[in-house]
Amino acid sequence: MLYHQRHMDMPTVLQLIERERITSLNMLGDVSAVPLLEELRAHPHDYDTSSLQLMGSGATMLSGDVKAELLERIPTVVAISEAVGSSEAPVEAATATMRGGAPPISLKFNARPETAVLDDDLEPVARGSGQVGRLAVRGRVPIGYHNDPEKTARTFVEIDGVRWSLPGDMATVDADGSIRLVGRGSQCINTGGEKVYPEEVEAVIKTHPSVTDALVVGRPDPKWGQQVVALVQLQKTAAFGLDELDAHCRPQLAAYKLPRDLITVERIQRSPTGKPDYEWARRSITVGGAAD
Repeated sequence: MLYHQRHMDMPTVLQLIERERITSLNMLGDVSAVPLLEELRAHPHDYDTSSLQLMGSGATMLSGDVKAELLERIPTVVAISEAVGSSEAPVEAATATMRGGAPPISLKFNARPETAVLDDDLEPVARGSGQVGRLAVRGRVPIGYHNDPEKTARTFVEIDGVRWSLPGDMATVDADGSIRLVGRGSQCINTGGEKVYPEEVEAVIKTHPSVTDALVVGRPDPKWGQQVVALVQLQKTAAFGLDELDAHCRPQLAAYKLPRDLITVERIQRSPTGKPDYEWARRSITVGGAAD
C-alpha cells in the first residue's frame, strides 16, 4: 500500500506519482480530477508526472473540460478511460478519450454489444431520436436480490428468452450509436410535466470556470410540481450569481432544465466513494435546511 493518508491529499498523490514512477492513475471523476488540476495549476513545475500513461475514472462524472485539461497538463497520458457500471451490471458502457482524438465530451460512452437502451415497452430506443430510456445489459447478470422479489422483478427482465439487467441508469442513443448518459431514474426531477435528470444539468454547470463541484435537485413547487435547484461549490474567492449561471447554461440546455435557484455551499457532500449525496442536497434546499 502506497497511500496511508485518511483523506485524499493531492500534493501527496503527485509526490507518489513522481517517487514511484506510477504509470496508471484511477480517479473518482471530477471529485478527484478537479483538486488534482488545482494543485497542478498552482504548482506547475513542482511535480514530475512524466511516468503517467493512462488515467481511469468511475463512480461519478468526469466532465469533458476536465478531461481536456488533464491531457493538456499531463502530456504523457495517452488515454483516459471511463465506465458506467453497478453491482447489478458491472460494465454497462465504457469509453476512452484518446490524445489527438475527438474533443472530450461529458457523459458520452461507447455501446457494448451486450448493451441497449430500452423504452417503457422494453423496445430499443431509436438512434438520434433523443428519447430517454433505461440502460440495459445482458450476459452474466445476477439472479436477483436476496429476499426482494419485487425489486428483482423491476431490475431483471427477460426479453425474447434473454435475461437483461436494468439497474436504473437513464440514457439516450446518438445517431452514431453511442450512449449519452442523462442520470439515474430515481433522481429525476419532474417540473411542469417535463423530466430533468440532474447529471445532465450538473455537467453543464461544472464547465463554468468558477465552479468546483455542483449537485442539482428538485424542490417542491405548487405551480410546477418541482423546481430545479443547483447547489454549487465555488473556486476560492469566486463570486457567482443566478444570472451568471443562467447565462452560462441557457445556450446548452432547454429552458425547462435551467436552475431556478442557486445555493452556494462551502463543500458539496459526497460519499467516501465520490457518489453524490442527493439526500443531503434535498435537505439543504428545504425551508430551514442548512447547506453545510
